[in-house]
Amino acid sequence: MSTAQTIALPPKSDPRWVALVIGKTSKPLKQLSLKLMLTRMSMDTKKDPSPAGVAKNVDELYGFFAKNFAKNAQIIEDTATIFG
Repeated sequence: MSTAQTIALPPKSDPRWVALVIGKTSKPLKQLSLKLMLTRMSMDTKKDPSPAGVAKNVDELYGFFAKNFAKNAQIIEDTATIFG
């Protein structure tokens, strides 16, 4: 069974999404675009820590994972690292 078949994206309500966008997760990631996105989101949430601001970033991050999960081996590995 491949990693993609054993790892699923948790729902947006999972607190690990918020931890990612506010910069409270320090797991080693492989995908450069994901690292850059998380850096930007961390800076965004420092400027606007409101629930709406955090939710906007969680929605964007979840969409990024959902769109790229099946297409990119590094995203699959990063998903396993973060949520596995």
